[in-house]
Amino acid sequence: MLFADTLLDRFPRGGRHTVTAADPAGIPAGSSLVRIRAGPTYTVDQLWQGVFLRSGNDAVHVGPHA
Repeated sequence: MLFADTLLDRFPRGGRHTVTAADPAGIPAGSSLVRIRAGPTYTVDQLWQGVFLRSGNDAVHVGPHA
């Protein structure tokens, strides 16, 4: 929740982010994932939905950066 409280207002829900191969780099083995892939463009709203899922570590890691 602290992550969300800190960043939620910085990105418009309709904003878009295209995931690159470098974005998910560094996600530790065994992390829970929502299966975000390099290549597609996701809305900020979609990435936030992934953040709030129990398995959303990859959404936190690749989401738009301030």
